[in-house]
Amino acid sequence: MSKPSLTAVVWIFAAVGLAFGGLGVFFLTVGVNWAKARVDAAEMPLLTVEDLTQKDPGAKVLLEGFITADNPTEADLPFVAYTASPRYDSASDRASQRRHMPALQISVNGEKVWLAPGYPLYGAEHTRQQGSYRYRGLMVEDRLVVHGVLMAPEQPGVDGGPRVKAQSSVAGTYDDYINQAQSGIGLLRWMGFAFLGASGLVLILDRVVYVVLVR
Repeated sequence: MSKPSLTAVVWIFAAVGLAFGGLGVFFLTVGVNWAKARVDAAEMPLLTVEDLTQKDPGAKVLLEGFITADNPTEADLPFVAYTASPRYDSASDRASQRRHMPALQISVNGEKVWLAPGYPLYGAEHTRQQGSYRYRGLMVEDRLVVHGVLMAPEQPGVDGGPRVKAQSSVAGTYDDYINQAQSGIGLLRWMGFAFLGASGLVLILDRVVYVVLVR
């Protein structure tokens, strides 16, 4: 291999090493800080509807409840909310992904709370293949943990109940929510160290190639 070609290889190794290092720093700082913020949110006290009535609009809230039978399901589907991806999930298919996140009523200790439409949804386990799409969603009586903010009184739920704009909604129980948040910190930290280790190895290899073959 000619010297210019070897020099190009050295620059490529250096760029890859620095990219891995950047990813490692990202996962160890931004990623872990995000996961810790979720743990902090998970450790907020669970609130009741009575608690909500005593809070000001914009207050952060954490709720656990189950999806009531008053929520309509989609035609031919058992889901009250879902995401859908094409069966063959290629880059060209991603534009065809569907989300159905309507206003959702949950029961919190027997009292109704409404989630505003468009909430992010994580952890839904129910799936169904229909036509060319794979659906994943929530069903009546599924338990749900919601972290979000209380909306203003002039924006009540459909039946006048409290309404929450969810920042995250996770299928499962409060314990599931905490466990997922805590495990996320460990995963992101491991990924950060893995990328930093890979960065070091690539940069060492880059230096060896430069010293042995280029100089």
